[in-house]
Amino acid sequence: MQYRGMIKWTQMAIPEHLEMIRKERKEKRKPIKPQLDEQELNEIGYVIEEKLMCDNLRQSIIGT
Repeated sequence: MQYRGMIKWTQMAIPEHLEMIRKERKEKRKPIKPQLDEQELNEIGYVIEEKLMCDNLRQSIIGT
């Protein structure tokens, strides 16, 4: 016998329950964002700033 999970019970569920189940499934699919401390945020900002400065220098040398 194959397990059917929630499919088996959907015929007896009321619309509010179905909506709640949909919301829970949607929440489970969301990626978990990492919690960054101040030092990690500063490092990311430094890398971005360095990249932007490098791109600006390259554009001024090439002239485009």
